[in-house]
Amino acid sequence: MSIETERKFLLRPQDALRFISPLTDQVEIEQAYIVTSPDGALRVRRKRSPVKDVFLLTCKGRKTGGSVEEIEFPISWSRYSTLVACLTGRLIRKTRFMLPLNGYNVEIDVFHGHLAPLCMAEVEGPDCSAFVPPPWFGREVTGDPRYDNSTLAFSEALPPLA
Repeated sequence: MSIETERKFLLRPQDALRFISPLTDQVEIEQAYIVTSPDGALRVRRKRSPVKDVFLLTCKGRKTGGSVEEIEFPISWSRYSTLVACLTGRLIRKTRFMLPLNGYNVEIDVFHGHLAPLCMAEVEGPDCSAFVPPPWFGREVTGDPRYDNSTLAFSEALPPLA
């Protein structure tokens, strides 16, 4: 079990894409929530890269600010496909770009489908509170449940993008 600590920021897609080069590491992600409650969530995720697909089952506890207890297990394609068939809400699809920035590894998520044109940056780690966002980052939304993936999977409309 680990504690995930993160900060989230809104981005305008055109600003984010200006800073991402064709050589930036990226992965295609689809994730489905099997169970969600105020006390946590159970999710499955597929990470597709040019090298391989990775399938994960994640159990997250109650979120407090930008921190949450998390347990994650690798699973097989067969288990993933069985579990994703049980999803509640909608499947989330996004492209994640990994960008080194100001001494941190920043994950930029560009959402697809019903969540387009949402774009967010996440900075994770115990020292992420010291991260100074660059001027092209938008409003910080850490701790705002409207921007949690588990909420977005059930939203009929996008949360405010600015």
